[in-house]
Amino acid sequence: HFSKLLEKCRSIVEYCKLRNNEDEVNDSNVSALNHNHRWGDSLPTNAKGNTIRVVYQNVHRSLSASDNPHTSNLLDNLNNMEVDVFMASETNVNWKSAKNRNDFQQKASKIWPANKIAFSSSDIGLKFERHELLPGGTCTMAVDTLSMRVIKVGEDESGLGRWS
Repeated sequence: HFSKLLEKCRSIVEYCKLRNNEDEVNDSNVSALNHNHRWGDSLPTNAKGNTIRVVYQNVHRSLSASDNPHTSNLLDNLNNMEVDVFMASETNVNWKSAKNRNDFQQKASKIWPANKIAFSSSDIGLKFERHELLPGGTCTMAVDTLSMRVIKVGEDESGLGRWS
């Protein structure tokens, strides 16, 4: 059994190495280590007006109300993808805090002046309003012309912050 495990570990290490063993990892060749190549059709560009593009992602705290380069990068990527609706789970942000909601709203408004955002997080966040971190939570965002069609926003009425 040990030899099979050792062989699997060896193949994982080889998979993560550069194709040419003589090269050193640096800024210019680090992308060669990414073997998560796209598959399927590429996203059509200039789809606004003809297509409603919806993106869902479990962001694992990449979405933040405070200054966070991951949040800026995520919002820029969504803008480049011409997203109309973005749904994020596991934001791990205490959206019960008005400061956190307003800070994120300002970030989104810099990219999409027309937007409608719904947040949810556990009711336990009411006890910790000064803290940004709160496990779970969601954020649903409609941007540009689609934001004008939002009739109602809400959140999980159970107080668990499971949907927005």
